[in-house]
Amino acid sequence: MPVILPLISIITISYNEKNNIENTINSVINQTYKNIEFIIIDGKSTDGTVDIINKYKEQISLFISEKDKGIYDAMNKANDLASGDYIIFLNSGDSFSSKTIVQEIIANTESFNYTLITGRTKIYYEKENLNLISPPSNIILDNNTKTYSHQSTFIHKKIYKFYNYNLNYKISADKEYWYKIKNTDNFNIKFHDLNIASFELGGVSNNHKNAINRRIEDIFIEYTYDKVTLNKFIIFFCTTILSYFLTKNEKFYFKKIYPLINKIKNKKVNK
Repeated sequence: MPVILPLISIITISYNEKNNIENTINSVINQTYKNIEFIIIDGKSTDGTVDIINKYKEQISLFISEKDKGIYDAMNKANDLASGDYIIFLNSGDSFSSKTIVQEIIANTESFNYTLITGRTKIYYEKENLNLISPPSNIILDNNTKTYSHQSTFIHKKIYKFYNYNLNYKISADKEYWYKIKNTDNFNIKFHDLNIASFELGGVSNNHKNAINRRIEDIFIEYTYDKVTLNKFIIFFCTTILSYFLTKNEKFYFKKIYPLINKIKNKKVNK
């Protein structure tokens, strides 16, 4: 009996991304795995992004360009419109690691009942390779891991059709989303030790203006779901704010501070 391969809905969210959208589109339409539904949700771009997308309309399953309430509102819209067995968000500026990666992931997944199928994401900043991988290669990803990179995570329809992103969080709703689904019944993941996608820092959650708000949202999410003590919360809050004002440079933060934080996490994991 032939194996029925899952339909993968690949979603791209964009807004005024004329310099990045074409690379992301080509990363999707050139995949060797063909059972793909490609959806683009655009926030009514005015910079020529729509013209670029329309060049590829024959290879796009669904394209909508209309005003929304931000990236997570657009992602919720995509959840409602998608029909795949799994959904993955490869937003404008992101790209798959190779044209065969989706096929490799599917071919090496023995069951398609996993809540999440995930792997690693390579991180860039302003096109410069930071030599960073999320999660770091020295950290073993297991069911205790709290967050994942949506660029490299396939989410089962039993999740994405049931849970939406919390619009009360403007920058870190994806982090809250991962915490929330961890509490679902029969949560399980399949981890592939492969770089599935690359992620370009410098977007809405990483530019200098929003960096402090992102970290504040992260802290409140962890306080809510991890139930840390108030003292730990205050210490974490103060050190996070301090680290931001000491660096003030996201590139420096991710090249110097981020690897240090991961070393600390790794020590905790190995205890």
